[in-house]
Amino acid sequence: MTLRKRFVFGFVTICGGLLLLELGAMAVYPLMRNGGYSRRRIQQQLKIPFEGHKQSVAKEDPRYVKSFILHPYIGFVAVPGSYRNHFDLTHGDGEVQINEFGFMGANPILSKSSDRVNICLLGGSFAQNFYLDSRETLKQSLQRHGLFKGKEIQIISLALSGYKQPQQLLALSYMLSEGAEYDLVINLDGFNEAALPFAENVPMKVYPSYPRLWRFYAARILNVEGAVQFAGLVEQTERRRSLQELFSKPALSLSNLGLIVWEALDRRLEAGVTEHTAALERLVSESDARTPTRNFESGGPTLPPYPSDAQFFSARAEHWARTSTQIERLGIGAAFHYFHFLQPNQYVQNSKPFSSQEKTLAFSPRTRFPFRLAVEAAYPLLIERGRRLAADGIKFTDLTGIFGENRVTIYEDVCCHVNKYGNDVVAEKIAATIANHYRSLKP
Repeated sequence: MTLRKRFVFGFVTICGGLLLLELGAMAVYPLMRNGGYSRRRIQQQLKIPFEGHKQSVAKEDPRYVKSFILHPYIGFVAVPGSYRNHFDLTHGDGEVQINEFGFMGANPILSKSSDRVNICLLGGSFAQNFYLDSRETLKQSLQRHGLFKGKEIQIISLALSGYKQPQQLLALSYMLSEGAEYDLVINLDGFNEAALPFAENVPMKVYPSYPRLWRFYAARILNVEGAVQFAGLVEQTERRRSLQELFSKPALSLSNLGLIVWEALDRRLEAGVTEHTAALERLVSESDARTPTRNFESGGPTLPPYPSDAQFFSARAEHWARTSTQIERLGIGAAFHYFHFLQPNQYVQNSKPFSSQEKTLAFSPRTRFPFRLAVEAAYPLLIERGRRLAADGIKFTDLTGIFGENRVTIYEDVCCHVNKYGNDVVAEKIAATIANHYRSLKP
């Protein structure tokens, strides 16, 4: 056999072997898991930003603890410097600086100027992503409506992933105490106030108004065993992230065998994350049981008695509305116009016709999924409280129906977040609302 023939034979043999592996993987898959093999489904799962893999919202990725630092007034802020060094930035251009106050972008301590309009943005991760994706869209839309002609528009952000009231109120108050002067304050919130106390605070015996994951920030509750479990949680999470990056490469993501191997490894690591998190929660509970008096530092005031979920959500809605009223009162004293927007969410009934991709990636079919349950129970209350805010003279706008006729893919995870297109739609609506208000002020 000539060298060329041996080369051709070897090449055909390798290709045949790879083909058998690809076909064999598909044939073996039903024996490994219930249900048939779906190449498209696994590829879609592989494309989801890493946060989308979390199945239990009470079991958060420890990145919050290592990327955020305690703050004496507002719970936590980001580590000053480059955000990319601490987080996987999936919105904006992939890079943003954290200022010395622990927030994204420019220094929030601005003075008013006749040739500039200072806009302050408040909220959680939805507002944070809005700032990263669509602050320029908001500026351009405001100018297109004829507002602030000939003036510079400076948008600063006090929005941060995980923030919920009263953190927005307190962050704004702190900046005002430092001398900040704003012309407009935009608060884009609602989901975290409804979902996070229910899904995270109360299950961990933390007062509902305390910051999310406060147990982990109050790290002195962890003994040696707890530190070991936490280290394991971090390791398993980082391994999942690395595997996703590796198998997202074309050579593996287009291979049936590669997809099946990734899914198997990811599920195994996911089980490890769940195991370490459960151990941490058990240690916290055991620590509480051994402590003769409750640990106020890690849990805060005694949890109020809530006979039902409905009463719990009603109390959170009232708290949300009160904090909005306080921001309005701050505006009267600090001479800024306050605009409050209730962020949209996919679990608000009939609020959007879902695309096929959204049905797969951005909607949990589990009725007891904590985020879904919280939105379905709390959002009608937030909408009703919002009407009361508007009746009291607060410039409140309900955005839950903003995507009502839009069949384009907008929601990007099972939580609450939207893509850049969705954020741009929100930006246009916010600009129009602000423009309508200013027009109404003209004689």
